[in-house]
Amino acid sequence: MSYNIWAILVAAVANNVIGALWYGKSFFGRTWMREVGLKESDMPTKFPVKPFAAAIVASLVLGVALAWANAAAGSASLLDGVVVGLIVGIGMGAAITAPHYAFAGRSLKLFLIDQGHSILVVVVMSAIIGLWR
Repeated sequence: MSYNIWAILVAAVANNVIGALWYGKSFFGRTWMREVGLKESDMPTKFPVKPFAAAIVASLVLGVALAWANAAAGSASLLDGVVVGLIVGIGMGAAITAPHYAFAGRSLKLFLIDQGHSILVVVVMSAIIGLWR
């Protein structure tokens, strides 16, 4: 099974751009901070290298996993990639995470913000990979 490394890299970049927007102050950043109990003063004053490094590595791992899932599903179009992304994002990601949030006493609002991001990212990444196989 071969993978298109360019599709994986572009998908990983898309993941991080979406994350920056999604958790930015213009979208869900303030609400997310409130839901996790952070204040503006809790935010790092210098560039947080470790979280961003983790995000980049995770994006690349997710890209490879989605390339495999798209290949296994025989994806050959944007729509095929979207379907694979929805199955992975909702059927696996959100379904696995929901009990963790429930047992930890996290709010439904936080779950929807985090999983909305995860599902969107997985669908976009999978669509890029499915289209660019």
